[in-house]
Parts: sequence; C-alpha cells; structure tokens
Amino acid sequence: MIIDNTTFLSTHTPEDSQVALTLMKMLKELKTSMDISVLVLAHTPKKVGAFGITIQDLAGSKHLSNFADGVIALGDVKSERNVRYLMQVKPSRSGEHKFDKSNVILCELEKEDKFLSFRFLRFCKEHELIGQADEGGKDEKVARMKELQRQGKTVREISDEVGISKSTVCRWLNEAK
Repeated sequence: MIIDNTTFLSTHTPEDSQVALTLMKMLKELKTSMDISVLVLAHTPKKVGAFGITIQDLAGSKHLSNFADGVIALGDVKSERNVRYLMQVKPSRSGEHKFDKSNVILCELEKEDKFLSFRFLRFCKEHELIGQADEGGKDEKVARMKELQRQGKTVREISDEVGISKSTVCRWLNEAK
C-alpha cells in the first residue's frame, strides 16, 4: 500500500507528534494484520541554505521514524532542475546503512512512455550536491579542473571526471580566477 501525503489521513497535522504517533501505530497494525508492505510518503518543509537532509526534517519525525522500518529521503539538487538524490536517513532494521551522506544515489528524472522514472547517474557525497565544499583536496581538484578547462572540456565533463557537482565546479573555478 502506498500513502502519498499523510495529511489526508487525519484532520490534524502530522507535524503534531501525538498525531504522528497515532497514525504510525495504526499503519503498523494494518501492515501486520494484513501482511502487507506500507510505503508512506511524507512531505517535509522547504529548507533554506546548504544543509543536508536529516531525520529531523521529517514532519513529526521522532514518532514517524520510530515506527518506520526504514526511512529514505529524496533531495533536490538545486543546481540541476531534473536531478534528485536518494539517501537513507534511517537504515532498514534488517539492513546496513549503505546509502548515507557519503554515498547518496544521484538520479535524473526522465519520462519514458509517459511514465516518470529515475535514471541512475552515479554515487556521490551529499555535500557535493548542496553546496557544502569538502575542503579536503580542494586545491588538487581545482588544479585538475583548470587543466580540464584548458583542454576544452565542458563543465559537465569536468564535473563527471572530478566527481563534484556542476555548480561546485563553476563556483570553484570562479573563485580561482
């Protein structure tokens, strides 16, 4: 069962922790009694600035996440309109924490035969996508980017080769002028 937007399940806001607790308990009982899987899509408030996604961003997060087997977040890549990233903010109870901030799944939204889908691009670090610079090795990366730029490579080609987002490539190259 897929529930898109928990706000339709209650006349109260799921940001209220008691409402979230009651909702998750009911869904867990339904899951157990009917032997089904439940996917709940919870929308988060808009975030300002270059901060990563955490479990605290989930509306009613403490209670929603306590009763969830696992929590996956879908994040925007501000510099690229049709690109999103997926990461585990709470690993499955039976699995490992493989897709954390240091190993997010970068995908591009595309339509195939009228169906919206994700096309896998690569694995990367979340900070590369949200504007937080990894200072470790920055000088070496900038030197490599300048060399690739002199060779006539595009920003996208440089981004792919160096392993950082296009927006970070542009920013670092402009800072280096």
